Amino acid sequence: MNFTIAGFQYYQGTEAFEYLKIGKPLLLELEPQNRHDENAVEIYLNTETLKLGYILKQDNHFIAEMLRCEVGHIFEPRIQNINTDEHPNKQINVVIHTVKPN
Repeated sequence: MNFTIAGFQYYQGTEAFEYLKIGKPLLLELEPQNRHDENAVEIYLNTETLKLGYILKQDNHFIAEMLRCEVGHIFEPRIQNINTDEHPNKQINVVIHTVKPN
């Protein structure tokens, strides 16, 4: 699965930009209190201190379900591509691989 980060320009994307590099791990968290999307999944840089944005609404259902079932640990989200010439919502491409649980 791969996608760009929705809302990158509205959160702390510009603050985090200097730390972003291809292959950098990311953190996914459900946002159950989101009144616009019951499947909202936030994307953070390593910790919950730098919010980069969200998984796009049309792409988040499966990941949200897996996080609700507490099997999100099998996902390994990482930065796949950085393109500073694109619109902010398309600057960072994320890829999610599944990993074998221990």
